Amino acid sequence: MDLNIEKRFQRIIEALKEKPNENIVRVWRIGRIPGLQFYYVDMEFCDFSLGDYVDSSEKYIFRLPNNFTQDFQRRCLDILTQITNGLAFLHSLDVMHLNLKPSNGLFLIVTINND
Repeated sequence: MDLNIEKRFQRIIEALKEKPNENIVRVWRIGRIPGLQFYYVDMEFCDFSLGDYVDSSEKYIFRLPNNFTQDFQRRCLDILTQITNGLAFLHSLDVMHLNLKPSNGLFLIVTINND
């Protein structure tokens, strides 16, 4: 990763800090491991990726809440809507996602307590 890419990522992170979006994972910083060519991303913890979800339907890699797949078509439309809303938000910031793939679609399982 060269300096221009680092600056680009920092600009994106700052823009997202100023204007967070529910369809974008929160990223706090990127950094470089001293003395190595490796970078890290410090971001919000996510439960699974879209790739995990698709791959696990038969393998049961992790357990989803029982109601998660009750209405498959509705759920697929909901996921697609969240992804496209997130991309539209990024585009509104003049940011393009250059590596769109299922493993980069990250999800949180949110539990609502109605006590």
